[in-house]
Amino acid sequence: MKLSRARQQSVAKNLIEAELMRNPSNKSEWFIMLRKQTGKSFMLASDDDSPIVSSDMEQLFSIVKILGFRKVIVHI
Repeated sequence: MKLSRARQQSVAKNLIEAELMRNPSNKSEWFIMLRKQTGKSFMLASDDDSPIVSSDMEQLFSIVKILGFRKVIVHI
């Protein structure tokens, strides 16, 4: 899901959960998964459709906060 669409979905209260998960191909990197009320999960991507992946978890936490989540599940 693109970041702009995630913001719209968040405002509409259609997103219920955010998760930080390790990148399976590079264990030092993390990505954000969002889950909608329907149970469907989406990997968060930038508006140019490239996955948002970072080794800096604080950066990802700030994105999650911008989307309106007050908590996030971290999968180690």
